[in-house]
Amino acid sequence: MPHSSKSFLVKALQHQPQRIKCSLSDCLAFRAPVSIVFLYRKPIDKNLLIDALQHVLCDFPVFAGVLVKRDGALYIDCNNQGAQVTLAHHNGPLFHSLNDIEKFDMRKLIDQIRPRQLLSQRKPVFTMKLTYYTDGMSIGYSWSHSIGDMGTFMELLKTLSAFAQGKAYEPAVIASDRTEYLENWLKNKKISSDKKKICILKMLDFCDLLRLAREFYSPKRGVLLYFTEKEVSALKEDLIKKTGKTLSRNDVLCAHLLDCVTRCRSDQSGEQHLSFAVNMRSRLGLPSRLLGNYVDLISIKIDKPQEIEISASCIHQAVKSYLEEHFQHEETKEFIQKVGGVKKIDRILPEKMLPPTKNLTISNWSNFGAYSIDFGIIAPHLILPVGRSPLPWLSCIMEGFDNKGLLVSLVLPTAVAKRLKSLEMRARIHHYRTEGETVYGL
Repeated sequence: MPHSSKSFLVKALQHQPQRIKCSLSDCLAFRAPVSIVFLYRKPIDKNLLIDALQHVLCDFPVFAGVLVKRDGALYIDCNNQGAQVTLAHHNGPLFHSLNDIEKFDMRKLIDQIRPRQLLSQRKPVFTMKLTYYTDGMSIGYSWSHSIGDMGTFMELLKTLSAFAQGKAYEPAVIASDRTEYLENWLKNKKISSDKKKICILKMLDFCDLLRLAREFYSPKRGVLLYFTEKEVSALKEDLIKKTGKTLSRNDVLCAHLLDCVTRCRSDQSGEQHLSFAVNMRSRLGLPSRLLGNYVDLISIKIDKPQEIEISASCIHQAVKSYLEEHFQHEETKEFIQKVGGVKKIDRILPEKMLPPTKNLTISNWSNFGAYSIDFGIIAPHLILPVGRSPLPWLSCIMEGFDNKGLLVSLVLPTAVAKRLKSLEMRARIHHYRTEGETVYGL
């Protein structure tokens, strides 16, 4: 338990009222708060962090506002109500507790956003918890997914770190109507797809809702897997040689994870589906500092998930053909309008995320520069996604300890997670690992 703890609101020093109309992606993401913890081996002065936040919120007003609904549409009211900051102090060490990292409850290091309270009680959309230990500190962040994706959050953090060091930074790009901004961008850049696609969303029926409720309370377990840099390189080189394609780290690791998880399921036979997130900004040429949810979900059928070179090739091709085959802005709009508009959006989910599919969904948070967030003091030792996942079969990839290798966080049904951690599966998971590499006990 913390020796002491207190919470308060931090507001921007300067404030220009504005209201931002959320996109359909923002609305679909409303139920999923995002939380992440940064662990530092040296404390960073709270006054430095709070001062930076007060100044930077002037340029990122969405993180100091509240969510409101008007005529069924969701808005961010940038009223400068403030971000919630919590200071906590422990009289013991942090890193000794992390010797068995999977048993350490990271959720105590965040103040997790509760979506239902955002509208009913106008709670802060962004929280920041500073927990000080005798051997370092943690900074836990939680924000409403409707405010923005990981790219949006990382722009805030990069700006905070730059301001703390007295460095110049570029302002964020804020659209007052996010859907209108995207559609104008597509029109001006002449980005379109002539091929009509089947929308990946589904309107949930009564049976779907019952299954979701059952999955929410079903036993789930988090699993962490660490892959060294040499290990990932060896996996990549092997699959490039077998496929003759220029595969990425994400292509090969997603295929490898799908194979390993599939082997731990009780129903291994038959086709599987894999869903993975892609950042739309780079693929559409959007500004990198554009705030909002500009992440799309690609869902593909994998006929033989245990033949990872085929899976890796399928993933590679899906990303390569994203605009032609998987970009679904118009199809999403038409589907939501057909089933009743944004008023019904709480009952809409990607079909392949529903419980019966047992479909692995992977997000990739690497290459966002998370380990550069040092505030001029010290780089993070470890960064982890945290929070209680409502559904299993979810996974996240990001850089590992001290920005080395890759760390994979999975949430799986307990039985599947236990099989994945067995000695037999460990040997398969780390088939490409060489002896003597630092693996941090994972």
